Amino acid sequence: PFEVVSQTREVLAGDDLSRALSEHLEGHHEAAVHHDHQGEEAHGEAHPTHEEAHAGHEASDAAEAYNEAEEAMAEDEEEMVEPSADTAHMSHIDDVVSVVVSIMLVGAITFQLSLFYLVNHKDEDIKRYAWETIGMTISTFCAVLVFTGINEVLEHILFDGLSETSKICIGLAHALAWFALMQLLILQVAQMKHESDEHQEQRYDNLTSHGGNAAAANTAPHHSNESLMCIQCKAFGGLFAHVSGFASIHAWAHLQHEAIAVHPVLGFLVVPVAGAVFAVLIEVGGRVR
Repeated sequence: PFEVVSQTREVLAGDDLSRALSEHLEGHHEAAVHHDHQGEEAHGEAHPTHEEAHAGHEASDAAEAYNEAEEAMAEDEEEMVEPSADTAHMSHIDDVVSVVVSIMLVGAITFQLSLFYLVNHKDEDIKRYAWETIGMTISTFCAVLVFTGINEVLEHILFDGLSETSKICIGLAHALAWFALMQLLILQVAQMKHESDEHQEQRYDNLTSHGGNAAAANTAPHHSNESLMCIQCKAFGGLFAHVSGFASIHAWAHLQHEAIAVHPVLGFLVVPVAGAVFAVLIEVGGRVR
């Protein structure tokens, strides 16, 4: 019995030990779970604190941006109220341009009225020279436009990839072509002399016959200082002469520029050479006509 009691006590002691160990483990598990819950609660409490801090930082940035915008607006208002030096300078330039345009407008109107006065003058010589000056001016500007347009087309088509010598030769040929065209035009106008003279004679006879007006006869083209042929020569010949002159200036100036690049003395020699060439061309053209 003693042994049975001892064994029973040992079993009961073992059971108590197992129970105590189980209770101890359960206690540890509950403590761990409780610690995890506390950690989650602490993290949950800390997370809103971080969001609040981030929101506060964004609010601070927004306030700084607002202050910077207000400062920029204040600076813009100051610039609008007090213009900068560049703005004042541009305003001064605009004022000067306005004054110049106004003066040009008044000057152009005055010049135009002066032309009307001259071409309607009572003196016939003043009227004639006024019309000649106007015609020559119109011829000059038309010649500038004609030569510039044709020369730009030729340079665009022919000058790509050419040497300077080839360009000079093309320019001289261009000038020679305009000179020849001018001579042919004057020749054509000169051949119309007999027809125009017969027409003028017939008109003069019609005015003077059968009791015609003597004043009208005195103003007939036959008795005018310039015949129709001369007027046509001045008009068409003058136009082509100006074009020929501009083409020659362009060609010989190009040659002179290249000659100066070689030696400065050669640039001065181009002038007498050009004069001699023109003298020969004019002489030949006159003899051909």
